[in-house]
Amino acid sequence: MKTRTIVFAAILIPAVLFFSFQLISFAKIGAKQDSDRPSVPRRFSRLTVQESDSINAQGHLETIDDLPSRRIARHRTSPSYFSYKNQVMTVQVNVDSNGQNIIGDAANEPSIAINPLSPNQMAIGWRQFDTISSNFRQAGRAYSSDAGATWTFPGVFEPGVFRSDPVLDFDPLGNIFYYSLQGGGSGWACDMFISADGGVSYTSAIPAGGGDKAWFTIDKTGGIGSGYSYIAWSPFFSCCEGFFTRSTDGGFNYEVPIELPFQLYWGTLSVGLGGELYICGTLTTGQPIVIKSSDAQDSSVTPTFPDFAMVNLGGVIEISEGPNPAGLLGQFWVATDHSDGPGAGNVYLLGSVNPDGDDPLDVMFTRSTDGGQTWSAPLRLNDDLAQAGAFQWFGTMSVAPNGRIDVIWNDTRNDTTTYVTEMYFTHSVDGGLTWAPQEAVTNPWDPLIGHPNQNKIGDYYDMISDDCGVNIAYAATFNGEQDVYFMRIDVEQDVAPVDYELTEGRVLAGEFEDVLASDDERLRFRTEPSGGVPGVRFIRSTFDSVSCTTNPEELSFTIEGSARADGEVFQIIELMNYETGNFERVDFRMALLNETVITIDATGNLSRFVDPTTRDMQARVSWKSKQLLPQLTRWTVSIDQIKWTIQP
Repeated sequence: MKTRTIVFAAILIPAVLFFSFQLISFAKIGAKQDSDRPSVPRRFSRLTVQESDSINAQGHLETIDDLPSRRIARHRTSPSYFSYKNQVMTVQVNVDSNGQNIIGDAANEPSIAINPLSPNQMAIGWRQFDTISSNFRQAGRAYSSDAGATWTFPGVFEPGVFRSDPVLDFDPLGNIFYYSLQGGGSGWACDMFISADGGVSYTSAIPAGGGDKAWFTIDKTGGIGSGYSYIAWSPFFSCCEGFFTRSTDGGFNYEVPIELPFQLYWGTLSVGLGGELYICGTLTTGQPIVIKSSDAQDSSVTPTFPDFAMVNLGGVIEISEGPNPAGLLGQFWVATDHSDGPGAGNVYLLGSVNPDGDDPLDVMFTRSTDGGQTWSAPLRLNDDLAQAGAFQWFGTMSVAPNGRIDVIWNDTRNDTTTYVTEMYFTHSVDGGLTWAPQEAVTNPWDPLIGHPNQNKIGDYYDMISDDCGVNIAYAATFNGEQDVYFMRIDVEQDVAPVDYELTEGRVLAGEFEDVLASDDERLRFRTEPSGGVPGVRFIRSTFDSVSCTTNPEELSFTIEGSARADGEVFQIIELMNYETGNFERVDFRMALLNETVITIDATGNLSRFVDPTTRDMQARVSWKSKQLLPQLTRWTVSIDQIKWTIQP
């Protein structure tokens, strides 16, 4: 592994005495270790400074080094940024009451939450700098009631109060939680704010442990721990001796923090399909690690974390380099599959890491199919040639309810000298085994402009996936300054049937599952006898599915199969028209003896083919003999695959 000496900016003199006191406290906390705890080297492998200096030197350190700026009654404005192309919408979030960009401020490090009971309600939080001439930052917040098309920024929490490191999530009841670090003067404590109205208003601050840097998640499984909040934070600067807490009463009270079996830095949390809790991060050696608790969901016991795995992610986390001179280049993300598909229960780990060789940063992915016990070989997701200077930074991941894995990252592949960046996107529908072609989803932007005195654009992005696409909160400099944006990416997807009914004919061979994928398995139907007289013979079956949207932009239906008969056979495809309540014919053709793929692109108002309440879809496929057939003549139909393709 190559080495690098990292040079950090000096911390302002007024904070030196405070940091010295904090370091003494940190040393005492760090020394309090269980005798059976694995020994962990307390040094970053890439740093050439002493441990105490390295802790002080972290670019993400949230310290009050500037006084609050004077509030400006009238601010200058310019048009806010908006873009829509190729099914990707970007909307600026930190805007004034007229929806205009505020000139001279800075906003970065956003996190997003979406009400699961009313997905049009969204909230984003970020670090708000009222002027780039000051490092003083506050808790920026905005909400949307139209699925992110427009945003309202009502002002920061507690004006004049230093806040940073926002993390947002939602609970199963649709309440939005906003977790916020108070900064060094508070002893690195964090507070929780809760909104029951989509982010319009919040409770007052609720003490919730914390440190720099923290992350949290909420159990949404519907199990015994449903609604529990879990919080973990890095031991660099902590409010207390423990680094983990939870709330079992809806987020209004938090337990005394406990220590974890390892000291984890710069990671995230995820609740698994069975309510188990996963926490990921890096050790001080740079080693990625995932720990697991199966009893955190049990309020009657103190959570334990007996299971862990040292994971090979193909590199180590990086800080204070290239496009983000005073911050992280990304954190580790752990996510779990809650679908009812073949990937149910899978655990995924992703991060931007520094690999061997000259390539400074890649987005790497690995997965576990056994509850985090073992992990696959790391997979490099960015497909550019390994080259010096190409940073794939801020790698971020989320998993949709249907199991699709979505990944974004910032990418300098097209400008390795000045770090001009574009965001890239890819996704996987088979549990991370294969990935869709990656594509740039933003215009290029310069990450080195628009900084406040703190020379970075934050430490992370955030994203939430649904069955139709992904919602992203990110920061960029499209206006020539740091601003926070919401992005919506609609993902084209193939939708398999969920059920079928054979109304004419009988099953000759195969199972319903045989039509879910194009493979070697077939579902075969056969005609019934005609009842003693020659006649026209039918085979007819309906197939049911569910769309992710009631108003698709594009919709097609595909059948792969063949028909075998002594005479000619017609194939008729109909889609249920939910406006009329009747099947509507969309295709009529001669069925072929050889297996053929037939795709029909629906036209007109496509919402008529989706139930407006349930999002159900139904197709009816019929095979009909062209002429009268003798009594004992039978013929068969073979189906390999049925699917709809939806572009939201």
